[in-house]
Amino acid sequence: MLWIVNLLWLLPGLIRPNWWLGFTVVAVVAGLGLVNDTVAFSGEKSPGPGAIKVLSYNVSHFNRPKGYHFEADSGILRSTADTRAYIDWVVNNTADIKCFQEFYTFSGSTIFNTDARLRQEGWVHSYISTDTLRINRSQFGVAIYSKYPIVDKGVLFIGRTGFNRGIWADVKIYNDTVRVVNAHLQSAQLQRILYKNKERGFKEAAKRTFWSFRKSQQERVEQLRKVLAITDNSPYPLIICGDLNSTPYSPVYQILDDKLVNAFEQEGSGFGFTFNHPKMFFLRIDHQFVSKEVEVLHFNTRQDVPFSAHFPTEGWYYFTERE
Repeated sequence: MLWIVNLLWLLPGLIRPNWWLGFTVVAVVAGLGLVNDTVAFSGEKSPGPGAIKVLSYNVSHFNRPKGYHFEADSGILRSTADTRAYIDWVVNNTADIKCFQEFYTFSGSTIFNTDARLRQEGWVHSYISTDTLRINRSQFGVAIYSKYPIVDKGVLFIGRTGFNRGIWADVKIYNDTVRVVNAHLQSAQLQRILYKNKERGFKEAAKRTFWSFRKSQQERVEQLRKVLAITDNSPYPLIICGDLNSTPYSPVYQILDDKLVNAFEQEGSGFGFTFNHPKMFFLRIDHQFVSKEVEVLHFNTRQDVPFSAHFPTEGWYYFTERE
């Protein structure tokens, strides 16, 4: 009964969330028995020799082009210096494998030539699935970069928005192979819909927002089925990561949690919120899942990296048994 009371308290707060809402969220999930999906306590493991580091990051197209942003979005960079610092962080991060969502690269720019810069710094193996923007022929989509060879690859799905995509790559790490999936599941774009319909009145805006959320959730489940079609019978250890636009209480998360191990739950710390937004700070929608034979050593949500509307996640793994 406690969780019903808290849920009723939670719903009005979603219209104008603030810091007390976080405590309500905790109370709701406690009543639902979902504490283990919500909060993690770091174990004693630490990365050692031979550990593979994986970065997953929705980079919000590096906040480019300038006119693309919805005015209520967070993480909008205000200067060229900020943008350079942002891309420098992405390029200089030491992860062996980097998975990007809303990845943006433009060979005609000295700032946004991110593909060339990553290759120059040692991530010479890559697989990118993008739309080509008409304005300047730049590219926008999802990408996997690796210091190790990619021996096979493919596209899993392309969503109705174009930038929601899923790809996979088999990465050869010495004598072993790992199947890496980078997925950006369908975005609900709730804030945009609310904003565009606010003149219709709250009731109509709320109705349209509800139906948009429902439709996007159905699309995410269907996109997940396409992901599982290539992962369920994988001959290799798995990592599925990305912006799944799914909280730990969603159908997508629960399906994956039944089949795989969530790295945050295993070796994360705290609540691990990944959405960098002043009003919806309590969301964890960016995830890394691995197959059960993979040893999770450490997991970190980089809330100290403020550039995007999402915080990057980092996981350290042993993908094979060590002697």
